[in-house]
Amino acid sequence: MIRHKRIDFICALAVASALLVTVVMITGIYSGGVTGAHGKTYADMLFDENVVHTIDIRISPELWEEMLDSAPDEEYFHCGVVVNGEAFNNIAIRLKGHSSKDFLSEFGYRRFDMKLSFNHYISGLSYHGLDKITLHGGYLDNTYLKDFFVFDMMRKAGVASPLTSYVWLTVNGEDCGLYLAIEDMRAAFLRRNFGRDIGKLYKPEYTYRNDENNDVALIYTDDDFTSYSGIFDEAMTNITAIDKKRLIDSLRILSGGEDLETAVDIEPVLTYFAVLSYIVNLDSYLGDTGHNYYLYEKNGILSMFPWDNHQAFATYSVNVSDWEIEPTKYVNYPIDTPYWRVEAQRRPMLSKLLEHEVYLQLYRQIYSDFIVSYFESGYFDERMDTVVSMISPYVERDPTRYLEYEMFLRSVDTFREFNRLRVMSVRGQLEGSIPSTFEGQVENPDALVNADHVWLPYLGDLDYYDYYYG
Repeated sequence: MIRHKRIDFICALAVASALLVTVVMITGIYSGGVTGAHGKTYADMLFDENVVHTIDIRISPELWEEMLDSAPDEEYFHCGVVVNGEAFNNIAIRLKGHSSKDFLSEFGYRRFDMKLSFNHYISGLSYHGLDKITLHGGYLDNTYLKDFFVFDMMRKAGVASPLTSYVWLTVNGEDCGLYLAIEDMRAAFLRRNFGRDIGKLYKPEYTYRNDENNDVALIYTDDDFTSYSGIFDEAMTNITAIDKKRLIDSLRILSGGEDLETAVDIEPVLTYFAVLSYIVNLDSYLGDTGHNYYLYEKNGILSMFPWDNHQAFATYSVNVSDWEIEPTKYVNYPIDTPYWRVEAQRRPMLSKLLEHEVYLQLYRQIYSDFIVSYFESGYFDERMDTVVSMISPYVERDPTRYLEYEMFLRSVDTFREFNRLRVMSVRGQLEGSIPSTFEGQVENPDALVNADHVWLPYLGDLDYYDYYYG
């Protein structure tokens, strides 16, 4: 029998040490902002874009089938995950995407977008600082490229945007397919981009209401908090009445059109809209729904971040407009009036800025700089070659892909051609040889870049699959 007059103290010290190690393991290696193994963060470990990573979902087969069959809304299921060989237990998984889930279920597809939550069951648990990961399955993106390249364009232009990487997804070791992993745009995203002194983040969401979603359109109506439920109900950070009033005050200034620098982070916002109008994402703030963006506010200054670009490059027009397949129209989409089926005054975050000549010229200079650095420099072509070469073998063996591999190759060619022609048109619009407004293009159609040979449904459409081979 061991005896020691300090045995109680030693035992207590041992227990405390064990608890300390446990806390370090949970809050050090796996908590937000703290580096993990070998001094690396989640940005280094999962979002290296030059390789295809691996994620294995460990879940009861019965639960997996239940999740896919019922396609529940916002309901989490218990699982484990192995990310690049590193195991995590007590993780939550759910399906995501309201319209996509309904459509895919209706047509018998079982490849859904998903979200992994590391802190749903255990507070403080994360993947090397990241609480949640979105897995995008490529709904309405036959190219596997649209979200990847849009976020890359935004980041290269200087817009705060989520990190992405391709992952080969398996479920209990069985192949599920090639997905795009996307950084969750909450606490970790904000810390990575803005440090610890962060502002307030919202994801305004379009709904079918009688007020035409004035709040989501960032239109000031009055000072009543309830008039902005589409913003405040979708807060991604904790907010108070003071935060609500400050945001409404910013919208009031925006609506007045003067002293805009006191309410808008002007250059980043103009950069966001330059890229957004380039990619012709009509299911965005510039389109008739006016959503699919994040709104960030700090000290009364507003800015916007990108999200949900799988219907960019005019794909939205194919899927919601009774086959409004007008490739020449969308390749030449006007850079100075980029509002689709909506009046400019209903999109004040851009229109109020462009009413000022100094901001219009700044916008056009930002646009030109973006085209030069991303496309005319050769970066896009080189990046396309590298990414397509990297993912093609995975697409070819993807057991749940929506379309045949040959369709993927055809879609990639179409994506490359759309961008080649779009750059030609934007450069012409910037230099004045092509009208930069809808009105001017209607009056001078012969000046437009001809894109009649581009078949937009190749980029992302499921309803008319048979037409792809026509």
